[in-house]
Amino acid sequence: MWCNIKMWEGQFDHVPIDGESVIIPAAWRVVVNCDTAKLTNLEVKGTLIIPQNQSTTINAEQIWFQGKGQIIVGTEDVLTMTKTEDPDAVFEKDFTINCLGN
Repeated sequence: MWCNIKMWEGQFDHVPIDGESVIIPAAWRVVVNCDTAKLTNLEVKGTLIIPQNQSTTINAEQIWFQGKGQIIVGTEDVLTMTKTEDPDAVFEKDFTINCLGN
């Protein structure tokens, strides 16, 4: 979970804050359970998951996807990390990517 400090052990001693650069390693699957800070860079090598049950905003000056980096929007169950019962379910919340760069 993005807002869980334990998620970031080894990279930070806190949840990422404004101005920081974040790398999501290839082996990571991160549920973005809150709006992100205004990041300088977000490098996604793994998977970001936007939960079906909440609105979420990712804020970054630059967002890079490398290798198999991906964002999954509203198709995974946060608690079990498995596909939902209804893969055709409509995503009824808001998901926003704010690119803050020049």
